[in-house]
Amino acid sequence: MIELLGAGSTGRVYRARDTGLVREVALKQIDPGRWNVMTAQMLLHREARAMARVEHAAVIRIYDAPIVAGELFVAMELARGGTLVAWMKARPRRWREVVQVFLEAGRGLAAAHQVGLVHRDIKPSNILLDAHGRAKIGDFGLARMFGAAEASDGDAKEPAAASFDVSLTRTGAIAGTLPYMAPEQLSGGPVDARADQFSFCVALWEALCGRRPFWVSLDAGRAAEAFLQAIAAGSLEGPRDDLRVPRRILALVRRGLAADRARRWGSMDELLDALARAARPRRMWWIGPAAFVLGLSVVTSAVRSPEHAVPARCGKRDQIAAVWNSEVRARYLSGGVNPAALEDAGWFDRYARELEAAYTASCTGAPQRIGCLDDAVEDLRIAIARTERTYWPRLRAIDRCGAAMREQVVGEFVAGDFALLSPDGRQLAMSDRTHRTSTIIRELGSSRSRPLDLALALKWLRGGSIVGVDDHGRITVVDPAAHRTIRTFDTAGNLFDVSSDLSRVARWADGELSIVPLAGGAPIIAPVAVAEWGKGRFSPDGRRFAMLSGYENSMLYIDDLVSKHREALALRVHWHNTGVIDVSWLDPTSLVVSGSATNEIAGDLWRVRVDATGRLAAPPQILRRAERDTALVPKDAQAGKLLIMRIRIAMQNISLDGESTAPLPDSASRVRPVAADGAHRRVLGAIDASETRWAWMSLDGSSVEPIAALDGLHDAVARSSGLSALDLRSELPVYIAFDEAGVEVMRVPIEAARGASPTLRCGVSRCVVKWATGDVAFVATIEGRTVGAPIRPEQPLLAFPRAFWEIAPDGKRIAFATLPYSNTLELYDLEHTVMRHVTSVACEEVQHAWFLPDGGFVLSGTRRLDAGYEFVLVRRDATGQEHVLWRGDAWISGGVPLDDHRMITSTVSRQWSLEMLEMQ
Repeated sequence: MIELLGAGSTGRVYRARDTGLVREVALKQIDPGRWNVMTAQMLLHREARAMARVEHAAVIRIYDAPIVAGELFVAMELARGGTLVAWMKARPRRWREVVQVFLEAGRGLAAAHQVGLVHRDIKPSNILLDAHGRAKIGDFGLARMFGAAEASDGDAKEPAAASFDVSLTRTGAIAGTLPYMAPEQLSGGPVDARADQFSFCVALWEALCGRRPFWVSLDAGRAAEAFLQAIAAGSLEGPRDDLRVPRRILALVRRGLAADRARRWGSMDELLDALARAARPRRMWWIGPAAFVLGLSVVTSAVRSPEHAVPARCGKRDQIAAVWNSEVRARYLSGGVNPAALEDAGWFDRYARELEAAYTASCTGAPQRIGCLDDAVEDLRIAIARTERTYWPRLRAIDRCGAAMREQVVGEFVAGDFALLSPDGRQLAMSDRTHRTSTIIRELGSSRSRPLDLALALKWLRGGSIVGVDDHGRITVVDPAAHRTIRTFDTAGNLFDVSSDLSRVARWADGELSIVPLAGGAPIIAPVAVAEWGKGRFSPDGRRFAMLSGYENSMLYIDDLVSKHREALALRVHWHNTGVIDVSWLDPTSLVVSGSATNEIAGDLWRVRVDATGRLAAPPQILRRAERDTALVPKDAQAGKLLIMRIRIAMQNISLDGESTAPLPDSASRVRPVAADGAHRRVLGAIDASETRWAWMSLDGSSVEPIAALDGLHDAVARSSGLSALDLRSELPVYIAFDEAGVEVMRVPIEAARGASPTLRCGVSRCVVKWATGDVAFVATIEGRTVGAPIRPEQPLLAFPRAFWEIAPDGKRIAFATLPYSNTLELYDLEHTVMRHVTSVACEEVQHAWFLPDGGFVLSGTRRLDAGYEFVLVRRDATGQEHVLWRGDAWISGGVPLDDHRMITSTVSRQWSLEMLEMQ
């Protein structure tokens, strides 16, 4: 024995040296002062047998259970990182770190459950960490087979309960550590895996919140009764003031703490999967529909005279010159010479030259190519005519005109994160991080598939091996043909990609993206602050990394890891019905991104090219156009093939009246309702994806009448006296009010920077504008012609720019979501600056809410089914009673309550498929 590591209810644990195998072990010795020999022997052998049944990396391994000189020992794996208790005390831990450790430990616990074991004593001191910080479950001394008869412990005595942290309560069949015991355990009833789940959630809550969920201050003699009462009451202690934990995480843990075990998670795996999804950087799935339109502002190019750019070849000089010439250039720059306009003009000069060169190369025939080039001239004309110069010029890739591009439908694809082509283009590796399904290998042209032992596939390597992430978060290289692991690496953070030579990883941690050596060390590039959603890929040669981050005000970063040059391209992003962005490299100098440069609900494929130093070499160009209501998302490129995901979008408006629902005619399918007029005779709605064009729609959907006065404005609102909207086109946002005839009657600047993304809502007599700077929300009220000074609520969730919010008819309260994975709705009192929350039972995950005249709400969101989820509309009256109005497989994107029983709502559904483009 080398040193004492700790002491527990059954004995002491030492660090010792196994001289036979020359290794250090943890050696557990029974405490003879508390237990007789027979009891000690039973306990130790029980623990040894229990732990030996579980073969999992997150469970402490048992080496031997010897009896030496009449004393009982268990030799087991040494966890050099100590206990979770010591880990938590070492320094403040971010909530993601805590969740990650518990996910690792939970997988070990789930493995024990799979072989029929219940631990019965899950607590922080029984969660250990190895030298690499990976969590493991230990101390199965109280484990028993499910349903097995409880064995008598002979002369076991109840240890002194000096504190609830160390006391082991043993009364008859009751066994466990009091504060972490499930109610069925406290009452001496039969226990199963759900008791471990309860204890696990108590420990997780304590680690996240700094306090246990059920705290009692009674003496130990009545502690069990007090804990039972606290658990039955369901009143949980919240996080300490200095700790920030997302409500979506606490909502998941709260379910595992239900007094009724039937209301807990069905299994540890189910709980862990939900936690993993909620803790991951999330795609913006909870956002409602609209269009995710990418625009790109470029900032460097030489200005050349278009008069000399187009030589007279093939009779096309006049056609091109009519579109772009010195007079057109002068008009284009008439608004004032600025870097963006000069840059665009430079791109148009270059594009005109490339067009004429392409025509010249096609003089001898190829009518398909000539027709494509004619279309490219029209693209140039449309791009020049655009009034907003911050969009990408809508220019197609000239060198693709006339090239043989053959499409092949690969099959249906359900919202997966990764679909990767093998180097020969004949196989797919498909992973779905959202639903944590196993990675599969699929042969193209065949229905055959086989599982791959990876939680997430990241890249095919030359030779046919695959690098990805295993169930423990480690980077792993596997040979899919031989079903064997080749290499495993440890790393930290959420991985985006691994370079092909396995020298570097791109990872997201603590809000920043870094490129770091896989072997460890300083970042190769300075961290980039990114949103919690986005996609990034290394180029095939590993020299460059492209990161598409975003949503609103998003960026495309291209880092050259050799020259250290970073190309940061600003993107103009509108709402997009798909909620999906991606980036893929075609070759070492060109990549493909998804998006659209028009106000259509469409997602085109755009190619971006860089030069030898990583700088932009050409304007972004359309590689392939998507039809209306469709998005094309690049997934991977290999062997001259580009794998894309096609997302088809369907919108439908529905009228609800009490129990009845009726789809509105197709004429209303392009309208997303946002408000009703004062007489409830028609509904105001957005008729374009960027939500800057507006129309009146009749209640039955049969007529749609555009409102010209609102063109270009945001957040239009119908009021009893007319219309209101925000103009975000100037330096300061401007609130504009119109009368019933559409005549402007009021215009007031709002003291908020444009980048703060202000949004507008109106009650009967008051409007409210909300915006955020950092984590601080500002709220300005507008009554009549008076704009009140901004209120500054210190509410981080209220500051979240794209979380929904709605205003009560009286204008005194606003409602907003806590975040995804929560069934809680927050209500903020603007006049008293106080917050309270409302929790829904019927709607398990609230995505939006609308106030009703009677003081209740209509909630939209999801709820769990045995086979997945369904989307629901739930009416919640002023007394808290809830009734499901509608359910279906499409999410709710907008809604307008007409009264307490009638509503017009908009739904969106999507269909995914994989397609492959072969480019010759």
